[in-house]
This record gives sequence, structure tokens and C-alpha cells, in this order.
Amino acid sequence: MKVSDGKPTHSEFRDAAELLYNNTTSGIAVTLFAATFLVYSFYSSETVTFKYFWLVALYGLALARGLDAFFWKKNSKKKNYEGKIAVYRFVSGTLCTGMLLAIYCVYLFQHVDNTELSVIILTMSALAGGAASVLSAHKFTAICYSALLLGPASFTLLLANDDFKNIFGILGSAYCLVIIITANKSSDFTSNAIRLKNENALLVNEMEQKVARRTAKIYQLSNLDSLTRLFNRSSFTRTVRVL
Repeated sequence: MKVSDGKPTHSEFRDAAELLYNNTTSGIAVTLFAATFLVYSFYSSETVTFKYFWLVALYGLALARGLDAFFWKKNSKKKNYEGKIAVYRFVSGTLCTGMLLAIYCVYLFQHVDNTELSVIILTMSALAGGAASVLSAHKFTAICYSALLLGPASFTLLLANDDFKNIFGILGSAYCLVIIITANKSSDFTSNAIRLKNENALLVNEMEQKVARRTAKIYQLSNLDSLTRLFNRSSFTRTVRVL
């Protein structure tokens, strides 16, 4: 999200916040569904305690993000509402979610079998792929969130003393790079769209002001005497006819 001088305007921040928050409900729902599926699909006495505490933490964070989205929706129509602060709140919640997901991957990869590992990697890859477009209104968030989901997990797998995990680490790293590139391009496109929208709005406003000034000028020329600035004969005649 940027303009030619590198500094987003107030309107651009509001537009970015609107795009981000409009996807909050669906994004949180998908994340919670995926997390719940991962926790309850595989059982191990070694990891069950960690999974339950982790899931509670994720649901707590999701509740906080949901309340933030409700607050945004309630106050976003106010003209003086600060879109910049809203964007930063959204970014904070999203990156905290990404860190929780990264922690889950890094910890579980040391204790799960290859089947559960494969499911976790595929799930995180799907979430990262969706985030590249859903979070495109804020480039930093789109890139960092995707990197958090795949980067630490892939690095952990690359360091493992297991050929199967090493292969997944290589594939995860490659896909992470692809997603980062995709997120970067998608964010640039969205930023340009937001910038052009606001530039067009400014141009339309300037044109309306020019039309209003020219209309007033035409009215003065046709109804006021150029020397006395009083109503001229034609204006006086029209007024009398109306009366």
C-alpha cells in the first residue's frame, strides 16, 4: 500500500483497512477450522497437552481479533476514524496468529509421524496460499504471514536427520518462496488499485469544483453589471416576469 512519495494517505489507509477487515470473519473461520482439524485428527499422549493448550490460545486470539473486527465495523463509517491505527491492529493480530501456527509446526514436527507431518504441511501451505491474496491490501503482512506459516516449518524439516522430512523441507522452502513472490505481486496490484481509486476521487472532486466556479462565473456575467456589480436589465426583467 503506497503512493508515489511512499507515504499512504489517510484515505488509502481506510481503504486498506476495509479490504482487510472485510475478510476477517472468513479468514478466522478457516484458520480455526484447520487448527481444530489438526488437533483432533491425530492423537498422541506425548503431544495432546500441548495441542489443547495451543488450541485454547488460538481461540482466545481469534476472539480478540473478532472483537477488533466488530469495533472496526462499528466505527469505520465515522469520518474522523483513523484507518492507520486499524490497519496496525489488524496486522498485529494476524502476525500473532501466524506465530502461533509456526510454533505448532516447529514443536509437532519433532514428535509426529510422517502421516501427520504431511497433513500439517499441506494445511499450512493451503493457508499460506490463501493469505497471499486475502492479505494483499498490506504487503508486509501478506509476505510475513505466509513466511511464518512455511518458513520455520521448512527450516526445521531441513535440519532433521530424516530423508523424508528433508524432502518436505525442500518442497516447503520452494513453495514458501513462490508464495512470497505471489504475495508481493498481489500486494502491488492491490496497492495500485487503491491509489488509483483515491486519485480518481480527487480528480472528480476537482472537476466538480471547477464546474461550480465556472457556473457561478457564467451566472455573474449574465446577471450582474460588470461595473456596478448590481443586477443588470435582463436579470431585472426576468425577476419582474416571475413576480
